[in-house]
Amino acid sequence: KWNPALAQNSVSVAYLYALQRTKQGGTCPTGTLALPYLEQLVKFGAPTRARVPYPELATTEADCDYLNTIQEQTDFPDNYPAMQRFQIGSYAIFHIEDNSQAVSLTKEYIANGQAVAFSGSVLCGYCTPVPLQNGVIYETEYKAGSGHGQLVVGYDDDIGVPDKKGALLIQNSFGTAWPPASSQSPAPPGMVYWSYNSFEKTQKLAAVAYP
Repeated sequence: KWNPALAQNSVSVAYLYALQRTKQGGTCPTGTLALPYLEQLVKFGAPTRARVPYPELATTEADCDYLNTIQEQTDFPDNYPAMQRFQIGSYAIFHIEDNSQAVSLTKEYIANGQAVAFSGSVLCGYCTPVPLQNGVIYETEYKAGSGHGQLVVGYDDDIGVPDKKGALLIQNSFGTAWPPASSQSPAPPGMVYWSYNSFEKTQKLAAVAYP
C-alpha cells in the first residue's frame, strides 16, 4: 500500500482549495463548500502534494499569499498528468444534526477502515487552549455563523470522564503544534478527542469516500 505521509502519495490540498476558490469565486482565506472536493476526486482526481505543495506553517492561519498565487497561475481542472491515480469511485453523505445514528454510523465507518469527513460549526474553545476534561472536549458552545471541515480518524469508548465516556478522534488542519501542549491532550499531535455529544450537537454533514 502507498504511504500517504509521503508527498508523492497524497493529493494536493493547495490545488483542491485553489480550484474550488476559482469555481466559487473569492480568494483566501474565505472558505468553500465541502462536497465539490469529493466530486472533483470522482471526476478528475488531483495532482500530488509533491507536484503542488503546501508549506509547513508554524501558525494555524492559512498562507493566503501562496494559495492565491496558485489560484492565479494554475489552469484548472485537468492540466496535471496522472491525476487519475487519485480518483475515487464514489462517496456517501449523512446528516449529523438531529440524527440519533450519526455516532454509530461514524464508528462503523471507522471500524471498516474509512475516515469520515465532516463539517459544521467551530467550537468556541478552538480559539483558545482547548478545554479538555480527562482528555476529551465536551463543549457544545460554538461561534454563530462559523463553519469548518475536519476528519474523524478513530474513536475510543473508554476515554473521558467516568459517567460520560466515549469520544471520536478528530484530525484538524491546524498543524502538529495544535492543540498547544498546555492543553495536555492525550491525542496525537494535530488531533483531539471530541465527546460523542459534542459531535452530535454542533456538526452538520458527514461524508465517506469509496474506492
